[in-house]
Amino acid sequence: MVIDELLKKLPKNINGTVKIILAANPLSIAESRRANSIDNIDLNRIFPGDFSKTLTERLAHKLIDIIKDSDAVIDLHSFEMQTPLMGILCSSKSKTALANKSLMQDFCPKQVWVIDAEIQKEKQFGKSLLPVLTELNLPNIAIEMNNPAIIDDAQITECVNGLLRVISAKKIIEQQKDISETFNFFNRTVVHSPEEGIFLPLHKTFEIVKQGAVIGLLRKLLDQSEIKITSPCNGQIMQVLQRNFVRPGQEIIAIGERVEVII
Repeated sequence: MVIDELLKKLPKNINGTVKIILAANPLSIAESRRANSIDNIDLNRIFPGDFSKTLTERLAHKLIDIIKDSDAVIDLHSFEMQTPLMGILCSSKSKTALANKSLMQDFCPKQVWVIDAEIQKEKQFGKSLLPVLTELNLPNIAIEMNNPAIIDDAQITECVNGLLRVISAKKIIEQQKDISETFNFFNRTVVHSPEEGIFLPLHKTFEIVKQGAVIGLLRKLLDQSEIKITSPCNGQIMQVLQRNFVRPGQEIIAIGERVEVII
């Protein structure tokens, strides 16, 4: 939906090349799964891939091959939890770090999650696309938005405008900057459901919570008893699952702790 609107707004004559991959993992999209049913591997945990191995590893290798000569890469995602337009930045000491931050400033999302794949709670992201591109010295950011079932026109437009700002900053098109907002950088702590049930959030995105505060209720399916979900830290609600059935271990709330220095 975002790319459809972007293509309508891009001028016909551009001074450069914009590569667009409509679906990085079309088989998984068709199956509505992170990992496809052929090899059961999550594409965004296997970069840079290997062309001699499984289907998903070959796909990861091909994607890197397609984008490796780019000046910048923007990786678009949608999320199950309600998500204000959120940038994702890889924390790094490489020479690409400042370029990544500059890309994010051009895009200007509502908030930014800073991933540090060196710490224990985020080691799972070590072979996702962003850290691998950063290791390859290829400037990159990712953008998270609401999933297609709940995304609205306003968020689609916000994302398209951010993409146009980045393309303009690369001198591929001419466009007047329309940035009037600022954003903050956060470390992110995810709260998972302790068991299955109906999750009832008690806070909205951007609200401030304190460690130990009750941020949601989990109503158990068998006896309708309630489990109080508390915040593990002080911070700002970055993402929250709306009232829904949940599985044990499912992500239900993400809380951001603001960081002043990211590079």
